[in-house]
Amino acid sequence: MTNTWSNEKTLDFINEVQLHPEIWNVETGMYKDNNAKKDAWSIVATKFDISSDDAYKKFRSLRTYVKNEERKKNKSGSAGGKQTKWFAYDAMSFILSQDTPKTRLDSENATENVCTYIY
Repeated sequence: MTNTWSNEKTLDFINEVQLHPEIWNVETGMYKDNNAKKDAWSIVATKFDISSDDAYKKFRSLRTYVKNEERKKNKSGSAGGKQTKWFAYDAMSFILSQDTPKTRLDSENATENVCTYIY
C-alpha cells in the first residue's frame, strides 16, 4: 500500500493520536489496557482510512524521528544546540516527556535510582 502523507495530513494524524493518551502516555492507567489501545488505534485508523497496524507503524516512525531530532538538538559539540527544521517537531514534542527519567526510592538501600522507559 502506497499512501502519500502531506505535512498537513501528518500533523492532523499527530493531533488525533495526541487525543488518545492510552496509546502513548505511559503514565495513564489506560496505557496498560490493551483493549483500550486497540480501540484507540482503530479510531485513529478509521479517520485516516488506513489499518490500525499502519496507524501504529506511522506513529512509531514519527516517534523515532522526533527522538532522533531531540538527540541531535541536545548533542554536545559542533552539531549540538541546533534547532530542528523538521516540520512536525513541535507537534510531536508531547511524546518527548515519555523519556524523562523517573526517580524512585530503593526501599532496601534507601537510595535513589533512576528508571527510564524503554520502548
